[in-house]
Amino acid sequence: MNPEELIHRYYKDNPELENILMRHSSDVARRALRIADEHPEFEVDKNFLYEAAMLHDIGIIFVDAPTIFCYGTEPYIKHGLLGAELLRKEGLPAHARVAERHTGTGLTREEIERQSLPLPPADYVP
Repeated sequence: MNPEELIHRYYKDNPELENILMRHSSDVARRALRIADEHPEFEVDKNFLYEAAMLHDIGIIFVDAPTIFCYGTEPYIKHGLLGAELLRKEGLPAHARVAERHTGTGLTREEIERQSLPLPPADYVP
């Protein structure tokens, strides 16, 4: 699986947003791989780490954040869940789990309910 090709498939009609997403995701992937290299005591699938880092924000295309060229209808906080749905449809359930759980340090059911966040109540903790 080539994450850049998958991103392009969904973002080709919005080159500004595709550029932002690719730059951000590439930065995240480089940092994640560097951290993995600095900690050889942990066994890490570096290919999966790279792919998941590249795809963690793929759901931003569905959100309303015009300052970063996102012209969808959903609140930004839902981008992880929306990206997870897209990745599951693409047959990437493990990547989807990363997307849905990367917001902040993860969101708990209690936090979602306490803050009345527009998310289905569940635990989205890494």
